[in-house]
Amino acid sequence: MTLQADGRYTASIPAPDLPGDGFAYWLEAVDSAGNQNVSPTCGFTVRYPLLAYAPGSATMMTGIGNSTVLRVMVTNAGNAELQWQTTNAMHEPVADQPGGWTHGGPADQWHISTNEAFSHPYSWFCGDVRNGYNNLMDASLYTPSVLLGGNARLRFVHWAEMEYDGRPGFENHYWDGAVVEISRDGGVLFEPIDPVGGYPYMITSNAVSPFAANRPCLGGRTGGWETVAFDLGAYAGEVVQVRFRFGSDGLVTSRGWFVDDITFAWDDPWLAAPSHGVVEAGESAVVELVLAAGSRASGTYEGAWTAVCNAPGQERFGVPVSFLITGETSMRLDSRESGQFVLTWASQTGLTYHLSSATSLTHWIGIPGFTNMPGVAGSMSYTGTVEALPRKFYRILEIRP
Repeated sequence: MTLQADGRYTASIPAPDLPGDGFAYWLEAVDSAGNQNVSPTCGFTVRYPLLAYAPGSATMMTGIGNSTVLRVMVTNAGNAELQWQTTNAMHEPVADQPGGWTHGGPADQWHISTNEAFSHPYSWFCGDVRNGYNNLMDASLYTPSVLLGGNARLRFVHWAEMEYDGRPGFENHYWDGAVVEISRDGGVLFEPIDPVGGYPYMITSNAVSPFAANRPCLGGRTGGWETVAFDLGAYAGEVVQVRFRFGSDGLVTSRGWFVDDITFAWDDPWLAAPSHGVVEAGESAVVELVLAAGSRASGTYEGAWTAVCNAPGQERFGVPVSFLITGETSMRLDSRESGQFVLTWASQTGLTYHLSSATSLTHWIGIPGFTNMPGVAGSMSYTGTVEALPRKFYRILEIRP
C-alpha cells in the first residue's frame, strides 16, 4: 500500500494468470493506538479470449483449373469473444514502446528516437546526434518473427549518416555501413539478403570492421529519407526474423542510422480467405480457405493464411500452406496378354509423375510405387491387371518443380 500526496492510500493487486479467475481483496488500516478499519470486500474477474487452431501447416493438391478447400479449426478456450481478421502485411511505423522488437550487440546504440522520423514522431535510431555513434560497433535491431505469405516483400525507409571513404578509386566505399539479414530458424543463424537493385555501396577493408572487405552495404550521406525494398519470395510460407545490422570501425564516426516504416507485405492470389470472423467463448469455428489453381502452371506454390486477433500474447497467427498444382498428360492403353494391359504416357526429365486410379471420377487413389516418380526422357509406362469391375479410371498427373 502506498500513501499518496492527497492522503489516500492505493494498493496494487496482481491479476490472476488464467481467464475467468475471480480475485477478491480488501484493505485494512491500523493506527498507532490500535484502532482498526476494514474496507468492504471488492473483486474482479479477468476476461479475454484464448486462441488455438489446427492444422499448424498444410499441404494441398489439385489439378490445373480446379480448386480445393482447406479447413482450419479456430478454437477459443477463453471466456471472452475472439475476433480475428485476415491480413497480408505486418507494418511497423515505430511507436513509443518497442513491443516485440529487440536489439543488441557490441557497442549497441539502437533506441526509439524523436530526432528524425518519416512517420512522426518516432523512428528507430542507432547512434547519437550530438556525439556520433560508437566505434567498434556491431549492433542489430531485430524484428518480431513473421509468417510470410507468397510474393513476400520487405520495405522500409532510412536516413543515414556514416563515415565515408571517398578516396580515388573508393568513391562508392564506406568505412562504416549497414546491412539487412534474415533468419529462418528463430534467430539462431542469419544470412545476408540483397535489396532490389543491390546495395549501392561497399565496405572499405579494415581489420577492426565487423564486415568483410568490399561487402555490399547501405552507406550514409542520404540527406533525407530513402526507400529500400527486398524481395522475400524465396521465404514464402516460412516464419522469419529480420535484423538491421550497423557496424563501425575504430576511428571516425558520424551521426548514425535512422530506420522507420518497416513493412512486410505478401499476397497469395491462389488463396482466398474470409476477411474476418468471430468465435464465442468456449466454442470453435471452421474457417474455409479456398485454394484455386486457375490457369497457373503446374508446380508447388508456397504461401500462408495469416490473421490478427484480440487474444493477448497471440495477436498474430497463421497456417503455412504448400499448394501443389498438377497437370494432366494423355495416356495410351495397349493390351499385352490375357488379363493384363499397359498404360504409356509421354514424359521428360526434370518433372515428376503421379499415377492414380478410381472407380468414379471423384475419388482418386495413388497407385503404390507409381506416385512421385522422377520423369525420364521419352515415355514411361505402367502394367496393370484387369479387374472384375464395371469400370475403372486411370489418371497421370505431371508435376513441375
